Amino acid sequence: ASQPGRPVPSHGASGAGHVAFAVEPGSLEQWAERLETQGADVERTIDWDGRGRSVYLRDPAGNSVELVDGEIWPK
Repeated sequence: ASQPGRPVPSHGASGAGHVAFAVEPGSLEQWAERLETQGADVERTIDWDGRGRSVYLRDPAGNSVELVDGEIWPK
């Protein structure tokens, strides 16, 4: 939560949030398999028209976690 004087930057969300992590090129499938062996369920895999691919999972709190291989965000 946002509180003045905290030693770390304010953070948090109302409801579920989303975070994306770039992974080493070519390692997306390995990451997805590793997380699945730990009990995570892959919700969806998206191919972004040749720019890259994303895998979406949920963390235990219900947040959307995206792993990205490639340059899917315009510069």
